Amino acid sequence: MKIKEKLSILSSIIISSLTVACNGGGYSGPNNTTNYGDVISISKQQLGSISVPNIGSISYASPLAVGYATTQPQLGYYFESDLSVLDYEAANQANTKTLYNYDVASNLIEKNIDNTNMIESVSAYAIQYKTQGQNYQTDPAQVVRTASGLIIVPNMKNGAPIRGVVVYFHPTTFGKNQVPSCLGPFFAGAGNVSLNIPDYCNVTALDNTGDGFYASLSAIYAARGFVVIAPDYVGQGIDYDNVHPYVAYPDNNVYAAFNMFPALRQILASDYGISASQQLPLFITGYSEGGGYALKASQMAQGSQSGFLNKNGLQLKITSPQEGAYSLADQMNFAFNDNNDGVFNCSSNPTYDCGNANVMTSANSPLRTESVIQMNSWNVVTAAAAATYKPALTSYVLAAAMYYSFHNLTNAYNFAMNTQFWSDIPMSPTEIATLYELYSGILGTTYTGGQISSAIVNNTFNINNYDPKTPLNLTFYLPNGGTLPISESPNHYGTNNAGTAFINAAVSSNDQFELILTNGSTYNWTSNSPINFIHMVFDSAVTVLNTHEAYSCMKYGVSFAGGNGLVPSAAPCSVVASGGLIESTVIPNFQMTNNYTQLSPMGIADPTKPNPLANSKFWISNNLVPTLGTPFDHPNMFVVGNIIALCTFENSLQNGSNSGVCPNF
Repeated sequence: MKIKEKLSILSSIIISSLTVACNGGGYSGPNNTTNYGDVISISKQQLGSISVPNIGSISYASPLAVGYATTQPQLGYYFESDLSVLDYEAANQANTKTLYNYDVASNLIEKNIDNTNMIESVSAYAIQYKTQGQNYQTDPAQVVRTASGLIIVPNMKNGAPIRGVVVYFHPTTFGKNQVPSCLGPFFAGAGNVSLNIPDYCNVTALDNTGDGFYASLSAIYAARGFVVIAPDYVGQGIDYDNVHPYVAYPDNNVYAAFNMFPALRQILASDYGISASQQLPLFITGYSEGGGYALKASQMAQGSQSGFLNKNGLQLKITSPQEGAYSLADQMNFAFNDNNDGVFNCSSNPTYDCGNANVMTSANSPLRTESVIQMNSWNVVTAAAAATYKPALTSYVLAAAMYYSFHNLTNAYNFAMNTQFWSDIPMSPTEIATLYELYSGILGTTYTGGQISSAIVNNTFNINNYDPKTPLNLTFYLPNGGTLPISESPNHYGTNNAGTAFINAAVSSNDQFELILTNGSTYNWTSNSPINFIHMVFDSAVTVLNTHEAYSCMKYGVSFAGGNGLVPSAAPCSVVASGGLIESTVIPNFQMTNNYTQLSPMGIADPTKPNPLANSKFWISNNLVPTLGTPFDHPNMFVVGNIIALCTFENSLQNGSNSGVCPNF
């Protein structure tokens, strides 16, 4: 069903928390006389260390630790070392070097810049400040919110200058404390990154240490000499008791980043002697949810907020958004659409060439059979993955829209979703959660990200047989030509991802909802600054149509017309082409397999091992600590996407290009 077109981490010096109350030189926002951007507190984090096998204890503040945690494959540490894993890992390393000129075996973080050892360590600051947030009672008025975020600063050697400022927008998280400023562990049992994480990071009982991974990703840039600004977002971090406005209202989360600028300039002036008048180049990136914000931030930096950037001594250099939901009409069409089959679904069509290990080896995928192309018009990797992503991500969009624009009317949520979807969602044997409890702490309970996402997915699977749970007999194809037969249990995620099974059809044609999608889209504008889109060929969560439409509209001034089986965009394009300022870096889904690893996303587990999920025999980006390689599906783009964005920034500084292929370091 179509939506109508109208529509570091890291300081080795242990310091007590420093709280600074001041007027941070903010600016007056819409419908409010309060100075957004005022600094409430700055807390320099006490950063610990990580224990690395065969290396020893490394300070989180060191570039080596950042490089280890975010860019180096350490198979013996996270996986059982067996031939199949090593073969796939080797293939990914070779692909990464060939495509992007990045050698996984050589730690980019430790490379010298301009032939000098410029970076000694990095420091992290958790900050609180004033920003604007959506007000459901008087929308679109903006109300004052206390927000939080992380600022990471490289400690440069020999008087070397800071190279610039990177704004990093993190991807979707359901847990309110799974944000950059909550410097929790990289993975279970690793211990917190910081010894003095903020109190608001302890809002839940099960994941009370937050998540250090998103901070570690943003620290990739800091370890190359860039200051990093990483907002937690409105409705997350310290603002956890509010509903997160999500992608439907991107301006709020862009402001959450820009309003960190006064705190940034204060830290640079007080701790690093960098005058507020010193101009610094600004780089913008973000992944998934953050990718849409990155593109919106570029538009605002060039337009309504250009004066604020100038006031804070920042000048936009280049933007590199990663796999974002830029075209909300297209994204919601994908969600409302009937069952989308995937490249690797053998069960639904017997003519699929699933035994071909090279079915995803190029952008055009010439080895895909015609039946695969016809039944996979949204470039889904597997229907099973889409079946898990659709309800969770769609409910996030609809929750924000119903809460803020439909003003939390009685029955508003049932208007968006089937009644059964929202009512009586079980969180534990003794708890029953409503929508409010899931997405905020308004009723006194804040749930973990795992609880929220699991409740949403499980409830969806129990509505209208959304998950058929059909047992499958599959064959896993090894890179050396061997095979591994699999008899899948009936408890897999299923392949039915038709959004019509859980979304009420009426909302798709509602004028107010269509306007929300139009206003929340971030691509329909002309850029005067370089932009490099980073995206995959196939994606089961955020349809690649988002990037195709954004790229086509902004570069050529026309909507994406479809091609190679991919549906055309249903979203409008009404702007003057930006031409050569727009570039894209395509990441093929290079993993060589059939559909089994997506039907069981943790890989092929060995039940004879103490921790079966930790002994996956197929190399993927671990759900705990991703290693570098070309992605298999949406969540596996974390590290390589950031490496490409970093290389885009390096190219911009070195030769003024917007290419995502790494320069020679």
